[in-house]
Amino acid sequence: MATELKVLNLNSCSSLSRTPDLSAFKSLEILILENCSSLEEIHHSIGDIKTLVSLNVRNCYRLEELPAGVGRMEELRELLLNNTATREIPISRGCLMKLKTLSASHCEELAQLSKFIGSLVSLTQLDLSHSAIEKLPDSIDSLKKLETFNASYCKSLAHIPSSISLLTSLSILDLRECNKLAQLPISIGSLTSLTALHLARTSIAELPESIVYLQNLRILDISETGITELPHAISMLAKLQELRVSGCKNMEALPSSISELISLNMLELDNPPLPHLSQLTLLNKLTLSDCRWLECIPELPVGLSMLCITNCGKLKALTNLSYLKHLSELILEKCFELTEVTGLEGLQSLSNLQVDECPKICRLGGSKSSQTSDISECTSAGQSLHLSSLECLRELHVTNCTNLNEIRGLEGLESLKFLDISRCTSLRQSLDLSNLKNNLQKFYAANCEKLVEIQGLDGSESLIELNISGCTSLTKSPGDLKNLRTFGASVLYELPDPEGSESPGDLKIFGRTNSGRLPDLQSLNNLRRVFAANRNNTVDIPILDGSETLDFWNVTGRPCWRAISS
Repeated sequence: MATELKVLNLNSCSSLSRTPDLSAFKSLEILILENCSSLEEIHHSIGDIKTLVSLNVRNCYRLEELPAGVGRMEELRELLLNNTATREIPISRGCLMKLKTLSASHCEELAQLSKFIGSLVSLTQLDLSHSAIEKLPDSIDSLKKLETFNASYCKSLAHIPSSISLLTSLSILDLRECNKLAQLPISIGSLTSLTALHLARTSIAELPESIVYLQNLRILDISETGITELPHAISMLAKLQELRVSGCKNMEALPSSISELISLNMLELDNPPLPHLSQLTLLNKLTLSDCRWLECIPELPVGLSMLCITNCGKLKALTNLSYLKHLSELILEKCFELTEVTGLEGLQSLSNLQVDECPKICRLGGSKSSQTSDISECTSAGQSLHLSSLECLRELHVTNCTNLNEIRGLEGLESLKFLDISRCTSLRQSLDLSNLKNNLQKFYAANCEKLVEIQGLDGSESLIELNISGCTSLTKSPGDLKNLRTFGASVLYELPDPEGSESPGDLKIFGRTNSGRLPDLQSLNNLRRVFAANRNNTVDIPILDGSETLDFWNVTGRPCWRAISS
């Protein structure tokens, strides 16, 4: 029987400390020892299995070495060593010639590779990420079929041999977070098949001029490096689609030729002065972060679909965005001087609008096509928010706007499904949501301490989640909510009055109830869980029909209720 077995799966055999003699498994092709957390030894007889194609010892944390016979296997195509304690990968000269995948990520004891790694002439994927590798052997140039080389997060890797330039099939080179790596081989441009070069957070301060000869390069990431400039001939990278240069504090300017990158569709940058971007006709994603000098935005490419502007402390206004007909996502974060955004009414494709920590903003020009809006941490004193033109909005998030005292135009948002105005502590008005009740599914108004009344939700069949916890000025619940599933409140003056069998599945109570006792819950036929953040040890609750299926928990996971007779 054993002689005919092709697959042996011992995954997660946590008590297995060593494998038995495997010499009887003459036809074995796949051996899986993954997650055998106690495994310390693989019997040397594994080397006698001439048919083995795949060996998987991932997450065998105690396994420090592989039998030498593994390095002499002739049919092995996949060797997975991730998260083991192995210090060496056995490779014999002229062996493992059919191996295609070698994965040794998170091998924190693995400091070097065998000088015979060049024998792996069929290797297409090599993953050494998060290992202790200090250098790569020159024989790596023999890996002519290698397509993906991942050495990211190799904190001890300080040198890349020039022989790597002979890997003519290499498509992806990932060296992110190699903190000690200070330079690339000057012949890097010989990697004619390279499509992605990841150098973020390395110590590289200069790109070789030959990089412009990477004719198939599509992704170049040099984020948070000490690189001072891009090659002036960067426009030769005709297939470059993504360029990430954010966090390059020493870069004073981008070359004007960047506007000639005809395939560029995503650009991430911060400190350098903006080049002329309008000529980048294919650019659809633009991220500007930490541009503390940026006071105005130049003309943008008309094909832009995503614009993200974060931590631009001097930016005061975004005006006339209406020409960006394809813009679907606009994100503004930590723009502390930004006061207005206009032209949104012309953005026919806008589906996601987020404004977070923009303390001086007081008006957003609306967009009739906008589906999602998130306006957070907007603390400008005594301001009101105008939303009348956002008539197709699906989600509206106006949170942490601590000085916002009024929201106008809610009556026109008839397509709204999710409304979150949590922690708008100065909001004093009486909200009329009559026009929203046919579509509104979730309404959060947590900690709106001065909110005095919520009107228009009585009889809503669409509302399933309601959170009015911390609304200490409210004197009553919003009314009869037939399909409510989750209800959160600090003080229960009265419960929503469900009809029939539709009642909350979760009842969430934050703070203290009026009397230390919940009101009658007999009508809540669907109620299954009650959550509370009540500081008292116990709160009285009437016994319900079917109460054997009802769970009572506080937010720390401890029971905090006692049942009493109704």
